[in-house]
Amino acid sequence: MPSKFHRQVAALPFRQDEDGVHLLMVTSRTRKRWILPKGNPIKGLAPNKVAEVEALEEAGVVGSACSKAIGTYAYDHLNYDGSIRPSKVAVYPLLVTEQKDDWKEKDQRSIKWIPLKRAAKRADDEELSVLLEALAQSDAKALRRIANDLKKAG
Repeated sequence: MPSKFHRQVAALPFRQDEDGVHLLMVTSRTRKRWILPKGNPIKGLAPNKVAEVEALEEAGVVGSACSKAIGTYAYDHLNYDGSIRPSKVAVYPLLVTEQKDDWKEKDQRSIKWIPLKRAAKRADDEELSVLLEALAQSDAKALRRIANDLKKAG
């Protein structure tokens, strides 16, 4: 039986510094809503590697994505023909190690580093907001632990 949701993969690009944890959000191409870099699975590529590809193409950042999703969210994807496609997105934390000056979709999207505690309010997908709020409520402990693990593995 086919799934009722279209599956997608998202990167949760983040960095940590003396001011805390910040997320990099992007605007969608058509409606300019604040979202995470995301896309469709790529045959033969692990989901966390797809997240790395999407982060580079949509936000111009390079980094290592965790091999496990930190959560999922659902949203209604608006197709070019105006139809709606229910979608479920698996979110992979990506520790950013480099930000490019130029990237594939630079002229199609805006990007913005946002403190984790404010990211939930900025996100335009309700379930994404809930996921980000849960991360903020945990005081970013999960993201700090992931960052340390990725640095050790890198």
